[in-house]
Amino acid sequence: MSKKGWITALLLTAPWVHAAEQDSLNRCVAVVDHLERLQCYDSTMRELQNKDSSAQIEAVENTAVVAVAPLVATGAWTLKRDAEDEENNLIAQLKVDPTDSSAPQGTSLSIKCRKGSAEISIAWLAYIGRDVYVTSGEKGQKGKRENWRLKDNDTTSVYPFDSQDLINRLYGMDYYLAQVQPVSDGALVASFNVSGLEETLRPYKDLCGLK
Repeated sequence: MSKKGWITALLLTAPWVHAAEQDSLNRCVAVVDHLERLQCYDSTMRELQNKDSSAQIEAVENTAVVAVAPLVATGAWTLKRDAEDEENNLIAQLKVDPTDSSAPQGTSLSIKCRKGSAEISIAWLAYIGRDVYVTSGEKGQKGKRENWRLKDNDTTSVYPFDSQDLINRLYGMDYYLAQVQPVSDGALVASFNVSGLEETLRPYKDLCGLK
């Protein structure tokens, strides 16, 4: 079989060729010049392949593949997720109120939720020692002195008891005060505007293990 005949047979029997495209192929067969005829076949094949490929594309709604809903916080709270495991974690964070605190301006209160449990911590941005007592409670009321755990090179205190209990108490507060005595400095006092916490955590009660 000649090269011309082989190309013609290939095009006419290709799986993407349908009756609607037959006229284009017949047009190439009628071309007298050998080089022009080959170019016609090549152009027609590309057109048919592109048309076939486009027919395989189906529109997909973005909402159908997005697993994590937008985060909405109330009050001064901010919400974020760990990008490596977005569906199974949540961090509610609050920066210190600088007008009523002696702690560094970046000091923060965090509630970290993961797979049905919650961890409450305060990042003091200062070395606070290895055996730390934190006195905390509602602003204007007598605080409670407790021995918190430490992490992050002894700059963060972690609430060591039932997080549900402290979170329930925070629900009823507008301002939460916490005080710690670092090793080499005066007392650090952090004031947090915790209003809006219940509304912020309500959609994530299961993730945080809250009743």
